[in-house]
Amino acid sequence: MIRASCAVAMLGTIRFASRFTIARSSLRSFPLTLTLVGKGTHLFLREYEAAIAELRKQAVVAPKDPRAPFFLSAALELTGNHGEATSMVELYLKVKSDDTIWRTLELSHEPAFIAAASATRNALHDAGLDEPTSRP
Repeated sequence: MIRASCAVAMLGTIRFASRFTIARSSLRSFPLTLTLVGKGTHLFLREYEAAIAELRKQAVVAPKDPRAPFFLSAALELTGNHGEATSMVELYLKVKSDDTIWRTLELSHEPAFIAAASATRNALHDAGLDEPTSRP
């Protein structure tokens, strides 16, 4: 079962807050997707203020980890904090080593996940970060 921002592996899938199902095989080939478990889940549930609070903490705890500024820039843009969002985009570009984080937005084909991923992509675009044209 899932509680708020927690996830539990069940029968080959991982469920996020009972709204998204992601194939466990995707997680084996892409460990960075674990961002969604816990800290990043609030963003996908459209709990933007909670996402901002959690991602700010994560940015302090792991300043060289690109996941926090990546998702934080989207959350900030979605709450109308464009200036801060663009600052987080700049930080993400400084700390990222590759573009594999974008694959996080492709983990499920369920409509609720697709809608949340699309909102995140649009927010990142509005903050000045576009998805790379070549896939990692």
